[in-house]
Amino acid sequence: MLPYFNFTHMTKLALARDWRNTTPAQQKILTDEFHALLMRTYSKALTEYRTDHRL
Repeated sequence: MLPYFNFTHMTKLALARDWRNTTPAQQKILTDEFHALLMRTYSKALTEYRTDHRL
C-alpha cells in the first residue's frame, strides 16, 4: 500500500480548499495523522477479512 499511495495528495484532496489555510507544519501533521488513520483502517479490515473468511 505504501509505495502506491501519495498520502500528501490524498490529505490535500480530503481537506479541499482548507488545505490552503494550513501552514507547512500543519500539513505535515495532518498528512501523518491521515496516514495513520488509513493504515489502522485498512489493517483492521484486512485482519477481519482473513479471520472471517478462513477456509
